[in-house]
Amino acid sequence: MRQDYNVLKITLIFLLILVFNLFHYVLSAPLTNLHHLIFRLNYLPIVVAAFWYGWRGGVGAALLITLILLPDMFLFHWRVSSDLNSLLEILLYNVVGTVTGMLSSAEMRQRQRYNETAAQLAKAEHLAQLGQMAASLAHEIRNPLQSLQATTSMLNEAKSRAAGLEGDLKPALERSEGTESRRNELASIMREEVERLNALVNDFLQFANPKPPLGVETDLNHLVEKTVEIIQLRLSSSSIPLHLSLMKGLPNCRMDPEQIQQVLLNLLENAIEAVEEEGQIQIVTRYQSDAVFVDVIDSGKGIDPADIPHIFEPFFSRSARGAGLGLSICQKIIEAHQGKIWCRRNDDKGCSFTFSLPMVN
Repeated sequence: MRQDYNVLKITLIFLLILVFNLFHYVLSAPLTNLHHLIFRLNYLPIVVAAFWYGWRGGVGAALLITLILLPDMFLFHWRVSSDLNSLLEILLYNVVGTVTGMLSSAEMRQRQRYNETAAQLAKAEHLAQLGQMAASLAHEIRNPLQSLQATTSMLNEAKSRAAGLEGDLKPALERSEGTESRRNELASIMREEVERLNALVNDFLQFANPKPPLGVETDLNHLVEKTVEIIQLRLSSSSIPLHLSLMKGLPNCRMDPEQIQQVLLNLLENAIEAVEEEGQIQIVTRYQSDAVFVDVIDSGKGIDPADIPHIFEPFFSRSARGAGLGLSICQKIIEAHQGKIWCRRNDDKGCSFTFSLPMVN
C-alpha cells in the first residue's frame, strides 16, 4: 500500500511537469504573458517534490524541467531579453529546488529524530511501568503466600497432634474429630489462597498480553441479559435489586462477546461491592450518533473525587478484594474495540461507569 502511494506521488509530479511544459511548447511565441504564467507554474511540482522527497526530489524536479525547456531556448530564438529572462528563470528553478529540498530534508531528519526520541521515551515509560507493575505484583503475591505458609504450619501442627493421640478411645475420637475439622478448615483456606493467586496471575497475564478482539456482530441487549443471568445468584444472595433499561431497536455492534461480557461482569461485581443494603444497580443501554452506550449505575458509597483520575491505572484499588487490575483490563478491552470507558459520580449517591462501542456500519 505504501509503495503504491509512493508511485502515485511520483506520477503526479511527472504529470504536472509534463502538462505545464507541454502548454509552453504548444502555445505560440507571442503569448508572452501566458508563457510567463506557465514558467511560474513550474515552481509547483518543484516545491511539492522537495516537500515529499527532500533535496533529491527538489533538485530532480528542477533538473527535469531544465532538460525539457533548454531545447526551446536553443532551437527557437525569440528575443535576447526574453531568452535571458528564461535562462534566469530556469536557474532559479534549480536554486529553489535545492534550497527548498535542503530545508525539507532537514525537517525530515528532525522529525525522524523526534520519532526516535518519542519511541525511546515510550520504551522507557513502558519499562518503568513494568517495573512498577512487577513491584505491585510481588506485593500482591506476598500476602497469599504468607497466608499459605502460616496455614501449612498449622496443618503440620494439626497432623502432629493427630498422630500423638493417646488415652481412652472416646476422648481420642473426640480430639480426632476436632483435629479433622480443623484440617478441613485450613485446607479450605489454602484452596482459597491458591485460587486468589491463580486469579491474580491470570489478570496480570491478560493485562500484559491482551488478546485481539473478535469482530462478531452482536446484539448488545441480549449480551447484557445473559450477563445478568450469570451474576443473578450473587445478586439474590445479597438482596440487591438490579433494574434493566434496555433501549428497543438498539443497533448491533461488532465486538468480542466474551470480552465485553467480562467488562460487564467486572463492572457489576464492583457495583455490588459498592452498594449498601438499601442500594440498587441499574443497567442502561442507548445509542447516539454512531456509537452504542452502556451505563452501569449504582447507588453505593461512591468514589472519592481524587481517586477518579486513577481508577483505571493498574494495581490502583481502595478495596480489600482484588489486585486493582480489573478496571485496567476493562479499559484495554474497550479501547481495543475502538470504544471509550469512563466513570462519573452521580448527583445523589453512588457512581456510574459508562462505555461506548462503535455501531456496525
